[in-house]
Amino acid sequence: MLGLNQSVPYKHGTIIVLESTANGVGNWFHEEWLRAKHKESNFVPLFFPWFDQAEYCIDNTTLREQDLIEEKGNLQAATI
Repeated sequence: MLGLNQSVPYKHGTIIVLESTANGVGNWFHEEWLRAKHKESNFVPLFFPWFDQAEYCIDNTTLREQDLIEEKGNLQAATI
């Protein structure tokens, strides 16, 4: 990443986009994310959760919050 960052000019109109999944804590991307959140980096942290994306939504569902709470309880009971 050091070499790649040096190859992009630090001028108006240029951009570097780092994209990752939630896999991994303590790796380079995670450390850079934390630095950006604490304003210790030239990067700006932007988070776009999957559940805000239309393609992951079910239209006209009858699922209720209580259904999810019950399902979570069932999963926890099954792992004990």
